[in-house]
Amino acid sequence: MKPIEIAKELDEALITRKSLLPFFKKIENAPAKKIVIDFSNVSFISRSAADEYLKHKARTKKNISEIHMPKVVSSMLKSVDSADERPFLEENPPKAAQIFLL
Repeated sequence: MKPIEIAKELDEALITRKSLLPFFKKIENAPAKKIVIDFSNVSFISRSAADEYLKHKARTKKNISEIHMPKVVSSMLKSVDSADERPFLEENPPKAAQIFLL
């Protein structure tokens, strides 16, 4: 299968989680087991779209790889991916500050 150009399928700016749903449905329905996503011409990916992309990529049984990924996109994906490795809640969170109304 030839690479899927995500900018042509969606947009040059990947902004919403919802926009990635039909894209990943297409990937799931593709007969190929190996999928290459071409990020040429993608100028922006939001934090929420990056999170959604990584979640779908992790869930799929397809082998997904990326090519031509701009630094702005790879930086956001790395940032979101590393944030997921941190615990969501601390075991001993700091106590809330007291608020006094005067």
